[in-house]
Amino acid sequence: MAAVRLGPHGVTAILIMTAVQAVLGAENRTGFFADDIIQTHLANYWFFMVILSVTGMALATYFIGRKQAEQALTSSEAYHRTIFDATLGCHVN
Repeated sequence: MAAVRLGPHGVTAILIMTAVQAVLGAENRTGFFADDIIQTHLANYWFFMVILSVTGMALATYFIGRKQAEQALTSSEAYHRTIFDATLGCHVN
């Protein structure tokens, strides 16, 4: 959802907030990663963050590229419509 609405900057901000919250939770022994420090030395946390980061950034990049392609198509359509209308205008007169 963040990738669609907020783009890469929004995804980065959310990832930073998630990372800080998870590390503080692990340090205070609360939350999803409460036992992770003792058992895995935060391996599960880092794996989770890598997957979340790659997925979020890939989606943000995809949606930005798609938006740019749509804008380029709209611009191209307007350009060709102008040429077409100008050509028809020359033949009618």
